[in-house]
Amino acid sequence: ILGISSAFGIAAEDVAEGTYQAISNQVVDAAHSYDFMAKAAAFAITTQSSLADATNLLSSALNSYGLKADQAERVSASLFKTIELGRLRSQDIADSFGTVAVLGAELGVEFDELGASIAALTVNGVKADTAMTFLRGLMQKLIKPTEEMKKLLDEWGYSSGQAAIQALGLSGVLKKITAETAGSSERFGELFNY
Repeated sequence: ILGISSAFGIAAEDVAEGTYQAISNQVVDAAHSYDFMAKAAAFAITTQSSLADATNLLSSALNSYGLKADQAERVSASLFKTIELGRLRSQDIADSFGTVAVLGAELGVEFDELGASIAALTVNGVKADTAMTFLRGLMQKLIKPTEEMKKLLDEWGYSSGQAAIQALGLSGVLKKITAETAGSSERFGELFNY
């Protein structure tokens, strides 16, 4: 804790809290926390976020996609790109990212594509929390589709939302849904039961 505090200029209390969160989130055990916390601290500094938010965001990403702590550097680079290209900060998604990432992993959405979708939505003026709610709702309906969504997937030639994601990617599915709804809130409601 003191080593990371000294190396990154983060208060020891914050490092202790971040370490507790990493262990509590079951990303690392106490004996292997130094490397993960060093990566989390670098991510926190780069994204101008608290170490607690950086740790929670990285933990959610790793746990959701079944990745080990040694992937933290790659995951933090991808999350940094999401933040850099989008209009959001770590703290905007630190506590909600897991709710979207778990569904994304279940559907087979690539981690980088999930981040790109968040960035694209937020850079177009959608607030981060609204973007997360939208993506969560979309993925839930692809996992357990409404009758209208089942018909649409069948028209596209896919037996499930997961099959559509595997063939088209998340961005491809989003483009097809956008074309299908053509701005019609009524059609959107039919597909998503809203």
